[in-house]
Amino acid sequence: MSVIFDVALLALLVVAASVSLGILFTVLHIGRDRWKEAANLSGSASAVLKGEVETDRDGLRDPRVSKGKVWDKATKHWRSQGKLSDEYVKNMVA
Repeated sequence: MSVIFDVALLALLVVAASVSLGILFTVLHIGRDRWKEAANLSGSASAVLKGEVETDRDGLRDPRVSKGKVWDKATKHWRSQGKLSDEYVKNMVA
């Protein structure tokens, strides 16, 4: 039984190491300029987690940002919500 546990633990460690290396490679592959552009678009980390990315810049819609509306239960009003668009993120990684 101990051998099965050891093999399963080793397999789990190999999978975790592979995923970690894949993420690290992707992060390093993207490049500093693209990270800076994405940071400028999204703003602070707390704004990103809350979905409060600015969707309109100078009164014009920014195609790099997806926008929508959410119902705020606390205030019982609709709120704007934004995130980096899927196309922008896919092009960033590609």
